[in-house]
Amino acid sequence: MHLSTITRSASLLLGILALSAGVAMAAPQTLKISLVTKDGDMFTKVMRDTFKPMVEEKSNGKYKVEIYAGGSLGNSDTVIQGTQFGTIHMAIESTSNISQFVPEFAVFDMPYMFPTLPSISKAVASPAGQALRERCLKKKINALKIIPSSFRTIATSMPVNRLEDVANIKLRTTSSKLHILGIKSLGMAPTPMPVSEMLTGMQQGVVQGFDPDLNFYFGAGFIDVAKHVFLSDHAPVTNVLFCSSKWFDKLSAEDRAIITEALDKYESEVISRNAAALEKLIRENSSKGLQLVKPSAEEKARWIAKSEPAYEELPENLKKIALDLRAAARAE
Repeated sequence: MHLSTITRSASLLLGILALSAGVAMAAPQTLKISLVTKDGDMFTKVMRDTFKPMVEEKSNGKYKVEIYAGGSLGNSDTVIQGTQFGTIHMAIESTSNISQFVPEFAVFDMPYMFPTLPSISKAVASPAGQALRERCLKKKINALKIIPSSFRTIATSMPVNRLEDVANIKLRTTSSKLHILGIKSLGMAPTPMPVSEMLTGMQQGVVQGFDPDLNFYFGAGFIDVAKHVFLSDHAPVTNVLFCSSKWFDKLSAEDRAIITEALDKYESEVISRNAAALEKLIRENSSKGLQLVKPSAEEKARWIAKSEPAYEELPENLKKIALDLRAAARAE
């Protein structure tokens, strides 16, 4: 064999070996996930316990999932913009935060759109829910999951048993125009206030109540200033799990299937664990003076009827979305 041929063959072999070694030693691709919830929160724990190991295992180490909890990657604006640019691959934010970029998500603050938590999942799977997702895509984010967590309640410093008991009381709200509209429609005086001022506001009597979901209520220790909780269930606490459409659209069909399967498992685990955790929290706090009132079906119907005029005050584009989602939620 000619020397030059031997040399070329040796060079080719070395090249193949080098390429093989490079493939074998390729570093895993990092997936950055931003969560506004803290490490001990259900959304964060399930992400670490379920989604992360499932993606890393099923991709055979191709992906390494890094979870940034407690808003450590920045506020909601920064995170959503990072997702749009593709520097953050996936994130979870409340519908209220998402509504700053996709205004239609503000309708989730409207009262009594959804009769039950499962009805929310049904509504977002409908054409009306798909329309919301399409609006997200125009903003370069892909709303992969819209996950219901719980419902808002009325927590007050005085007993509430019926609609008349909340007439004209000052109730803390967010700055959302639709949240304010919904609370006003129920006969209360909405009082926008930052979360950081809520405890002081209750202690000083600036407001007589607020409308938290029970996870936040128990976690923040508000039982000391608002022992009375009326299970009004007037608006859902719903989170959007979204990703960079720029990143997701480039995934192979196989990788996209892995991510989708892991997200399905994540969603079911969050809903299941959250329900069990809430039951436990209620049991534990019943001995601490918690006064929990669940309205009768007749009383609940009075609250729902009272809220109806709020829908007539919506801008036409939001009114259609809200009514379409409500119809889908209530469809047999």
